[in-house]
Amino acid sequence: MLPTIAPYPSSWFTEFSPEDSLGVAAASVLSGRLVAVLHHHPVAVARAGESVEHVHHLRVAARRSSAALAAFGKILPKKLRDQADDLLRSIRKSAGLARDCDVFLFGIGSNQSGSRPAGDKTATSSPKGSELLEGLALAKRVAAQGELADSCPNFGKLFPKLMEKIAESVSQSTKAKLTVSSLADAVLNEAFCDFREEISLKEKKFQVSQNPKSGPEHLHKVRILGKRVRYLMEIFWHCLPKGVRHELYPLVEEAQELLGQINDHYRALAMLRELSDEVKMVSTTCLDRLTPLLKTLSQRHEKQITEKLQAYQQWCIQWEKVEGKWDKD
Repeated sequence: MLPTIAPYPSSWFTEFSPEDSLGVAAASVLSGRLVAVLHHHPVAVARAGESVEHVHHLRVAARRSSAALAAFGKILPKKLRDQADDLLRSIRKSAGLARDCDVFLFGIGSNQSGSRPAGDKTATSSPKGSELLEGLALAKRVAAQGELADSCPNFGKLFPKLMEKIAESVSQSTKAKLTVSSLADAVLNEAFCDFREEISLKEKKFQVSQNPKSGPEHLHKVRILGKRVRYLMEIFWHCLPKGVRHELYPLVEEAQELLGQINDHYRALAMLRELSDEVKMVSTTCLDRLTPLLKTLSQRHEKQITEKLQAYQQWCIQWEKVEGKWDKD
């Protein structure tokens, strides 16, 4: 029987201790993470127009579910684990495309609202080309919504059955009798060491590039590894020393937020280039109308990237002061 659907489950799992069985922890975490996807998917598909947060919640729920599968995957049959991984990856990808469009459309709206001086309540015209650009971006968003719906057309039947199979497999696993700490220590240390090493490597290699046109590749792996560490810390919360929970977790969370914003700006720049190329193929007249606005928006995103990269450099300095707590504790 499936657990009760909780629209906003807690990020942290505090109901099991390091001494509890792996089966108890896996059942709690996997059901808790997957039920969030079960709730948010139909909402994001059918009611995305009500709020951009519906797609965002689905994307986060799918990420956390994938992290939970990675943490407890060894106690599941490979075929079942791969099936769940593939489905969640498809949902993440399609939700990511929709989210990128939502962020891009918000940026266009911000540009329009920003054209009016503070305190001026008179009507103002939108920047030249803004309605055309918004229409083009909206067409991409509509297409992305279709991809989201198609990512799992039989979601209502398939996903609950998948959850039941996972729950059954966890209860029957011979590894379920091991303790939580036997797994937590290994996966947490591996994830943290990979994250710490990548931060150090990128600092030495790039010294946080101040050129926003250089591309996001040099920070992409740091962002991915940071997500892995954060989600594992949330799962094995009671296995972490207080110093790690209260000092390192907030910093990991801050890095994920900061690097996510940088990634959003890079994606917006990529979409601006993509739209420019597409319009150029069919109408140079429309491109002429769009070019000044495209240039303005590109400059704004580049400026934001530069500022966020500087903030990340400051974050690295703070990180170096407290990262040793992981080893000491």
